[in-house]
Amino acid sequence: MLRSAPRAGRFQGVVPRLAHPLLHAGPKPLLSLLLVAASFLFAGAASARAQEAAPTNEQCLECHADAGLTAERDGRQVSLFVEATKFAASVHESLRCVDCHAGLKELPHAEKLAPVACGNCHEKVQQQYAASVHAMRAGFKENQGATCRHCHGSPHAILPRQDAASPIAPDNLPNTCGACHSATGALREHTLQIPKTFKEYAATIHGQGLLRAGVLYAASCKDCHASHLVVPAGDLRSPIHRANVVNTCGRCHTGVRQQFLGSIHGSKLQAGDTAVPVCTQCHRGHQITEPARDEFQLKTVAECGTCHDKLLASYRQTYHGKVTALGYAGVAACSSCHTAHNVHPPGDSASSIAPANITSTCRQCHPTATAQFAGFIVHPDYGDRGRYPLLYWVYHLMLAILTATMIAFGAHTVLWYHRAWRERRTGGPKPAGMSGEAFLRLSPFNRLLHMLVMSSFILLVITGIPLAFSHTRWAAAVFRSLGGYQVAALLHRFGALITFLYVALHLAFIVWQGLIKRKRGFFRGPASMVVRLQDVRDFFAHLAWFFGRGPRPRFDRWTYWEKFDYYADLWGVLVFGGTGLLMWFPTFFTRFLPGVALNVSLIMHGIEALLAISFIFTIHFFNAHLRPGKFPMDPVIVTGRISREEFEEERPKELARHLRDGTLDLIRTTPAPPWLLRYAQVIGFVALAFGLSLIALIVASLLLG
Repeated sequence: MLRSAPRAGRFQGVVPRLAHPLLHAGPKPLLSLLLVAASFLFAGAASARAQEAAPTNEQCLECHADAGLTAERDGRQVSLFVEATKFAASVHESLRCVDCHAGLKELPHAEKLAPVACGNCHEKVQQQYAASVHAMRAGFKENQGATCRHCHGSPHAILPRQDAASPIAPDNLPNTCGACHSATGALREHTLQIPKTFKEYAATIHGQGLLRAGVLYAASCKDCHASHLVVPAGDLRSPIHRANVVNTCGRCHTGVRQQFLGSIHGSKLQAGDTAVPVCTQCHRGHQITEPARDEFQLKTVAECGTCHDKLLASYRQTYHGKVTALGYAGVAACSSCHTAHNVHPPGDSASSIAPANITSTCRQCHPTATAQFAGFIVHPDYGDRGRYPLLYWVYHLMLAILTATMIAFGAHTVLWYHRAWRERRTGGPKPAGMSGEAFLRLSPFNRLLHMLVMSSFILLVITGIPLAFSHTRWAAAVFRSLGGYQVAALLHRFGALITFLYVALHLAFIVWQGLIKRKRGFFRGPASMVVRLQDVRDFFAHLAWFFGRGPRPRFDRWTYWEKFDYYADLWGVLVFGGTGLLMWFPTFFTRFLPGVALNVSLIMHGIEALLAISFIFTIHFFNAHLRPGKFPMDPVIVTGRISREEFEEERPKELARHLRDGTLDLIRTTPAPPWLLRYAQVIGFVALAFGLSLIALIVASLLLG
């Protein structure tokens, strides 16, 4: 309550003027003292006479107690009503009307009185306000810049801040500030930088605590921006200036403040480094959310990358980084390893990633992690041969295998297609379709294995390749359509189980046929999948035919390219299976393998995936399905049958052997029904569309970066 301030104001200037000459009256202090006392009595009497002459509050209320009393101001009607009960309950209840309305000496008074000067009593507040953005904007247009009345309400009914009805009470203040900072007119007039302030603040953790939970000590507008000296964030006087914001937030978050100031960031800030992050860079002022929320975790990773761009790029090479790039939290982010505020260099013993602490840090997510597991390189740089020679050579070796394979077999495919196209144009042999005579080429068991191979591969591709291109929109869209990375991870592992299933079935088939039943020609001979010298001869004979230097080779049951596909799948299963298992159970395998084995596995797994996709959806598709006479799909993998015409043209040596051995009738069967052929065509078109679309996306992603 500012009860005595106005009265003190009325004496100001009177006593000094009277007492000044007496204080220098020479060596008669007693007389001087008596004269000073007399001057006080005179001033008091003069003040009393002035008070008696000025209108009293009761006299003013004879008119202003009328609720209908108005006056025109700038073309609009303004109420002049003063509610006596509210004034009596306000902080100004001890004041007289004339204490604020200076110059009012008689009634009736002039129609327009001099403006009320709050600074006569609130001098310091007035000085702060005069330097604020509110005072500067108040001069632009009346009633649009915030003045005393805008924040505190009518001066005749100002309530203390502790009163729940006060506009500046803690739970009312956001609405009071939001009246301007969310108003379209004010935003347009003054180009306020943060629109919809109240709505945004209400959604923050501070707003939720204050406005919904009623936690009155939750931060509101004045706690961050001050009450009267409100200046832009770039002004050094602002509490949210980067030099001050740590202490501003630290008034509530004392423990966090101590951690931050002791960290590498805080130390640099105190040393004058203006580039280090402060509170408001991670916790946006009007958008502060709970740190546990996914959106905050993801934004923080990107925020760290604004300074640590190279570390962010290397982090994106890991599984954790790829998942976060796709828009999913729940995996290790920057703060998971480095902590949020107590960040120290790795060489500092206080660091969470110091050698003595890093295993414990890993165990927050991987409870059974060992020191070897902690050797996983979180920020690998595959191009840095000096620091990471193993990763460098593995990465470039896998790239060399991919490049050499695609170049060699790409050329093989182009030459084959060109020769087949020329032969068809000149009226050469044309493969015939199914006729009345058909023979069994693939047993039901072999067709089952192929279907398992195809289904597992497509499932693994759909759920795995988006990780390799996590920076693209299409990858994120694929994961969203699958239900998120957790669902994708489960489906990927299910695809891996299918792979292990068909491998187990095939191994059992080999053992049964080759070792137990000792089937003739299973491991050697023309019907075997074991590579023979004849396959090498067939390869060179085929090349000669490509260039028109020889006849088309006469192939047996398995061609050299089919055997290559078979062993390529074997290589892929070994690489995919081995590296996939290691990444599936990392803490188990790093009990006896170094943590860098996880990095090697990720490199090999990813590049092998690109090789498999590139080869299968281009080279293999052409060899088996897209070459002239086979488009859109060789139905044999569905029907298991081959016509007599195809037998004679594509496998003449096998047909000749059956005729010579009298075993042709053993594989003779009925032609495939039309519905089964149509079903095979549907599978062919779907697989072709899927494969070519995926190849197009991958190529576009690689070209566009």
